[in-house]
Amino acid sequence: MRRTRHAIGEFSATLKFFQAVSSNTFAKVKQTAQREATRLELPVPIRQQTFQFAIGPNVQLPPAQMPEGFGFHSFARTGEIETAILCETDGVVLTLHDYDSWQIVHPMIVETLGNLAEEYLTEVPAVRSFAVQYLNEFKSHEPGNVSTAEVFKPNRWLPKFGVEGDQPWHCHSGVFIPRDARSRFLVNVNFDIGTSLEPTGAPHTLLKLLILVSLNFDVQGQPPLTVAVGDAREVLKEISDTVHGVEKDVLGEVLSEDYLKMVGAIK
Repeated sequence: MRRTRHAIGEFSATLKFFQAVSSNTFAKVKQTAQREATRLELPVPIRQQTFQFAIGPNVQLPPAQMPEGFGFHSFARTGEIETAILCETDGVVLTLHDYDSWQIVHPMIVETLGNLAEEYLTEVPAVRSFAVQYLNEFKSHEPGNVSTAEVFKPNRWLPKFGVEGDQPWHCHSGVFIPRDARSRFLVNVNFDIGTSLEPTGAPHTLLKLLILVSLNFDVQGQPPLTVAVGDAREVLKEISDTVHGVEKDVLGEVLSEDYLKMVGAIK
């Protein structure tokens, strides 16, 4: 497994609003992000570069006026990014490479994204979506191409050619699942079976299972999810727990019982 106690190589939580905020509001977001970075001990600033390009002979680009994204992150002793927050004009992303458990991460999401959301909601009090994404990674003990059949059980996300094969393969599945008249889930399941070179130079089979679940409030003909500033944390607590529950259900559909026990998804 990617980690000692689980297979999660990367986790992210993304909160999106219905439209971008103005530069004045975004400046306040930056101030709040700086306070959050101090609280979370994220000393390194990051900037997201943006660019525009046109396709076709008669396409004209509008002047680039959107502020670049910014954020802060910290590094683990291994050199990889440990924790990061990235703010854009229409949303914010929290990324963790040292994921512990949902019991610990959930309050962190509510507190961190909740504090930032309050600034966005003063101008745009409408949420477009909330998403969680998990990247699970497994590496074979033996070198060479190894069948991944023991990892999976038959499920609606897994293609037939991926069950018994011992060659590299890739598959991406996605579907919208209605939640109610005003919202719907988007579920993406991505399988990527390749190779990983060890320090000895021997290639081992590397299995990456990415699951993204997003709860979207942009159903055509329906009003958006409006959120008052003072309700940001409570709403975020409810929808993030709901989305995580769907992700855990999908993980339970995909992994075999032995591997679900191995990663701590079931007792």
